[in-house]
Amino acid sequence: MNAALSQSRKTLAWTLDAMRQDLRRYSRDAPLPVVLLRSVYLHPSLAGILYYRIGHWLWLNRRNPLVLLMFLCYLALYPLVRMYSGLELLPQTTVGPGLQVLHLGPTVIHYQAMIGSNVTLLHGVTIGVSVIGISNTGAPRIGDNVSIGAGAAILGDITIGDNVTIGANAVVTRPVPADTTVVGIPAKPVFARQPVER
Repeated sequence: MNAALSQSRKTLAWTLDAMRQDLRRYSRDAPLPVVLLRSVYLHPSLAGILYYRIGHWLWLNRRNPLVLLMFLCYLALYPLVRMYSGLELLPQTTVGPGLQVLHLGPTVIHYQAMIGSNVTLLHGVTIGVSVIGISNTGAPRIGDNVSIGAGAAILGDITIGDNVTIGANAVVTRPVPADTTVVGIPAKPVFARQPVER
């Protein structure tokens, strides 16, 4: 899971590369400025993802007084971006590059969650804690190349392995091993992929 990259290694260059990978999830071949303009209007959640990337870098470097001032400006505009994008993603959250959120809808990611690279979320996904009213009980850790269906909820201090598919409206409260598909309430495995030998 690449999301656990050391915070000190997340330089501005790393942040810009993560933004590039986020954009590439929306189009593989078009020039990046075209992808940016087209996607921000067709996929408002991308605006929230890119805004998060800026905020995450500001959060990591907030000890610098100038950066702290910029971070306060970021926080002032955050509610507007959240309403436009339908994405609640605070700057403290750890998210690997290549995040894709398809379709406008209320998507909530707890600030303690850790999300790997190339994760795809559909609208209405909740990634959060399992106890209502308590915010420090642990949030999910999601691996790389995970797809999460519309309306799914992943709750609690659990780990979702790499290459997992979570079906629409599934409620996941237990760890899911790599290369598995889970569906239902509560979510149960329906298919386990065999690893490809190289």
